[in-house]
Amino acid sequence: MQTQSFAQNGEIAVHYIALNAEAKGLPVLIIPGMLGRAEDYAEALDGKTQRPVFCLSLRGRGKSDAPVSGYSFREQLSDVQTVIDHLGLGEFVLFAHSAGVPFAVGAALNNAGKTRGVVLADYPPFYPALNDDWVERVLANDSSHDPDTLKAMAREADETIFRDELGKLNTPVLLLRGAQEGAMLTDDMEAFYKHFTPNFRVQTLQTAGHEVLGDATEEFVAVLKSFTAGLEAG
Repeated sequence: MQTQSFAQNGEIAVHYIALNAEAKGLPVLIIPGMLGRAEDYAEALDGKTQRPVFCLSLRGRGKSDAPVSGYSFREQLSDVQTVIDHLGLGEFVLFAHSAGVPFAVGAALNNAGKTRGVVLADYPPFYPALNDDWVERVLANDSSHDPDTLKAMAREADETIFRDELGKLNTPVLLLRGAQEGAMLTDDMEAFYKHFTPNFRVQTLQTAGHEVLGDATEEFVAVLKSFTAGLEAG
């Protein structure tokens, strides 16, 4: 069962979709990629998991408010914290795809006592600098995006790299890689994670490229189920 709601981050309404909100089990909070929406993940997972799952849209994406400014990494990260606090989550698992990965790392560090596990899909722990060329490429690929919001995101994007901070993650970290064409994570990036992250393992999804959930939904769901069940078992 899906329910939709908003969490208020100051003047910004952050949209999220809840699946199985009243179900038992360790909840999973999903942070989409750079321009991903809550709807993308809720539609793909609806009916495929029995545990509580919450999918959010960061500001400027989906049904969340799109302010004229406020797109620094930390400001966007505060949207994740707003949803965590609004839901009153005690313990939870974080899943992030692509450029959502650094937000999951930041949220895990900010919620060290609550984060039971982190699943990071096909991206390094870096938030990239963006520019006008990025805006043009996005619009050329999908003209439905609001140009002013994209320009604000590019103008305020502040490159953020988590490196030594990974050593402070006191929770299991599962890195997902795709085996098919389009996968972004390189061997060097995997080695970077392995060097800095203490409780770390990697798993390759054989049917996935970069779009881990869209390319390999069933395989992804099985991996997520196994990972969360292992955390619950202790």
